[in-house]
Amino acid sequence: MIVFRYLSREVLLTLSAVSAVLLVFIMSGRFIKYLAQAASGALDPGVLFLIM
Repeated sequence: MIVFRYLSREVLLTLSAVSAVLLVFIMSGRFIKYLAQAASGALDPGVLFLIM
């Protein structure tokens, strides 16, 4: 039982860390696209501040 708890905790922590890193990568990619749209004039810069 102790080993199962230890392994489940380790798997959960690793999964959480990997998910957080992937979420940061995805959100930064989207934000870069929004910045490019705002720079080209296709997106209102005021909307960009609301997204942040």
